[in-house]
Amino acid sequence: MTTPRSSNSRGDEPWDGVDKSPERSLVLSIPARPELWGLARMTVASVASRLGFDFEQIEDLRLAVDELSIACARGTVPESVLRLSCHWSEAGLYLECVVAPVTSVPRDEEQDLPAGLSQKELSESILAALVDAYGISIGDGSCTGWLRIAS
Repeated sequence: MTTPRSSNSRGDEPWDGVDKSPERSLVLSIPARPELWGLARMTVASVASRLGFDFEQIEDLRLAVDELSIACARGTVPESVLRLSCHWSEAGLYLECVVAPVTSVPRDEEQDLPAGLSQKELSESILAALVDAYGISIGDGSCTGWLRIAS
C-alpha cells in the first residue's frame, strides 16, 4: 500500500491507471441515508470480488465505502442523494462519491469525539488505513470524496 494522499489532494493521481471506459464503470444513486449504504457496499464488494480481491481486501473496501459515505454525507438535507461511481481495471478500483445537496456542517458536529478527533479527522484516519489514496472536498452545495485501491 502506498502512502495516502492528503484529503486536499485531487489532481489526476486518483485514477492512477484505473480504466475510465463505460464498459468498466457503474453508477449507483440512492437517497443519502445510512440505512441504504448497504447497497453501495454490496455493489462495490461484488466488483472487487470479480477483480480477484481477497476476503480481507473486500472487507477493507466495504469499510472504506462506509467511511467515504459518512464523510460525504455530513450536512445532508432530507432530499440529498448519494451518487457512487465505480471504475475498475486490472490496476485496481476507483470510487467517487458525490452527495448533493449538502449544507454547511454545523459547528456542533465538529466537536471532538472521545478519541479527541473530529468526525472528519476520524474518517480521514480510517480511509488512510484502508485504501491507497483518497480525497474529500466540499463546495458548491455538494461534497465529493474519492478513493483508490490497487488490485
